[in-house]
Amino acid sequence: MWTSIATLIVLSMMTTIGFAPGATRVEAAPRSVTGILPGDKFTISLNIYNGVGVSSWEVRLRWDPFAMKMVGIAEGTYLSNVGPTFFIYSLSKLGDTVLVGDMLLGFEPANGDGTLFTITFQCVGSQSTKIAVEPKLYDVYVNRLPCNSKDAQVTPSSIVEVTGRWEEHQHFDVTYEVFVLGEDRFVALSALLSNSGPIDNVRAYAEFFGFDLGGNVIRLTSPIVIIPLGGQVVTSALFDTHAYRSGTFEFTARAWFNYTVPTVWYRAEKVKSLSFVTHSMHDVDVTIATDKATLNRTKNEYIAKVTMTAMNRGDFTETFDITLDVGGTVLQTFPVTLLPGKSTTINYNWDTTGLAPATYTLTAKAPVQYDVYTDDNTAQTKVKIILI
Repeated sequence: MWTSIATLIVLSMMTTIGFAPGATRVEAAPRSVTGILPGDKFTISLNIYNGVGVSSWEVRLRWDPFAMKMVGIAEGTYLSNVGPTFFIYSLSKLGDTVLVGDMLLGFEPANGDGTLFTITFQCVGSQSTKIAVEPKLYDVYVNRLPCNSKDAQVTPSSIVEVTGRWEEHQHFDVTYEVFVLGEDRFVALSALLSNSGPIDNVRAYAEFFGFDLGGNVIRLTSPIVIIPLGGQVVTSALFDTHAYRSGTFEFTARAWFNYTVPTVWYRAEKVKSLSFVTHSMHDVDVTIATDKATLNRTKNEYIAKVTMTAMNRGDFTETFDITLDVGGTVLQTFPVTLLPGKSTTINYNWDTTGLAPATYTLTAKAPVQYDVYTDDNTAQTKVKIILI
């Protein structure tokens, strides 16, 4: 009899919370966006499937800011259909990451399928980009709920080069200028596009080709602008120097324009070369990873293999220490000397014998004097110890 009552209670609880078979997952929809051009806008929904007892969530999206930019975001109905909510989001300064969150203000959770939020992007380049989806779900007690995710892919249309029609479009003029923004990290490659007629409201953008110090091609595109007859518009592409050694960079600029068939772009006759110098700097970054995110004591798993990688992206030989700690307790310090452009990998076997089951945070720190980008001098990863 007691078994029957317990079974009824469990079935009642499953009905109350809207239990659904299958793992909970958060996906971008559509997962593939194709056929767009610079200037085009598109909207993606972040949907949840098989949610159980969800009271709050946060989702981090990452993308290539040279491929597209965020222009709008709106709360979905997954939580708001249950009750009042608090919805918030924060866009990174680089425009490459947005953190979105939503929370029910009552105690009744949400279940099943629904839309967490929608986000609108504008294509600003011709390169493809992945939209990485990193969700976290929580119950009413702010306990983390298991969840899978699937990313999205954005692939713009290829630019069609039309030949044999240059004389028809020689009226389209373009001049160029360049200037530096920020602390020498970002260089704005700017094109002053002039429409001297006879076509009104020409769509145009600038494309910049260059090479890094290793001879690798760098290709940047500016957002599309609309140029009225007789008008001039400046459009720019941002070059992030963080990923490159300092020195002299040379780019060739060319304008593309369109006024009839949306998928056909015409190339302006004029090209212009420009160059700039980035200054020497100190810049080291560090990453950390483990071979196992979970150690199961019943399987005699006690050792987590920790891998730390330091990269010298600056212009000076750097001597520094990488400190590995867990929860603020230092495990070991590793002295490192790196030439410019070089990296090193350090392996460490973390013995968890004697530690209680819990989630532990491992932190790698590589402080360098005068480092210009200190946000990447620290990296973290987590290891969970369980008894199952």
